[in-house]
Amino acid sequence: MHSDDYSGYDFIRLPDLHVFRAASAVAPEGVVIDDWIDSFITTAGDNSCNPKRITLPEFTIDGQAGRIRVTCPQEIEATVVVGRRAYAFVLFSGSPDVRAMFDAFAATIDLRPEGAPAAPTPTPS
Repeated sequence: MHSDDYSGYDFIRLPDLHVFRAASAVAPEGVVIDDWIDSFITTAGDNSCNPKRITLPEFTIDGQAGRIRVTCPQEIEATVVVGRRAYAFVLFSGSPDVRAMFDAFAATIDLRPEGAPAAPTPTPS
């Protein structure tokens, strides 16, 4: 996804090019969660900036283990899975302290698994 693509996300736009996006969806039965997130929630492209989820360091949000991608300048993305529900949180920032800002947002997150829409299975490319 690109920083200007907010379809399916709730987002907060702050001054100085800061945008925080959040979304959740129920993964279809029968898919491998990490593969589904790589294909559906995050957009595979330049692997130096978007490595496979399984290779990412662990990160905790609201007491739930997840994965965090901090390899891209000015962008951080974390994904958390609770049951079959996947959450994605992305911060785009023009600030050099993007990690501190992301951690501040993450500390306020209260995961609520009820009510997320079911997501389609991605089509093979």
